[in-house]
Amino acid sequence: MADTEFKIFAKRLSTKYRRNRKVEAFAKELFKKIYLPESEDDPVDETLPRTYKAYYYGQNDISELASKISGSLDTGNFAEYIQTDSDDTIEYLCDSFRPWFPDIDSSNYCACIAERFKDIIDHAAAPKTKDTTLAATSGGVPAIQMATLKEKYGIGLVAETGSVCPNDGCQKSLFTYRADL
Repeated sequence: MADTEFKIFAKRLSTKYRRNRKVEAFAKELFKKIYLPESEDDPVDETLPRTYKAYYYGQNDISELASKISGSLDTGNFAEYIQTDSDDTIEYLCDSFRPWFPDIDSSNYCACIAERFKDIIDHAAAPKTKDTTLAATSGGVPAIQMATLKEKYGIGLVAETGSVCPNDGCQKSLFTYRADL
């Protein structure tokens, strides 16, 4: 399974912040430090330890939890959580998060890392769009995006993916203009 954004994020922080705690406790703590509960129902507390473990190892994505907490994130509280006086830790964190923040340094690392976590949660909480990529049907035509066809030509693919024209040498176009697209 591919690494999830949260897995990469958590692994980078765990080197300096996990200490001897179980991964599920550490993952839960990360969410506790960025989420401000708006009511007594706290989705962070209600999430099972095994779910946090799966988040940490990248076996599950955080979409469900992220959609519940994304409206109430406190990057300031998370920034305070990761603040440290250890020069080695600051240097490690800056090096670890430089791919996302080229200008990260000892004066802004807390805010940058907190912002990265917020972005990960917001991205996971965003509604997923259905993949509209269509496979090539014949002639080595590359896969196309339905949205591109709609925008560029005002057309949609009529034939089903993988279908074959019923007549050899069929000259009828597999595309048609449809105003309702």
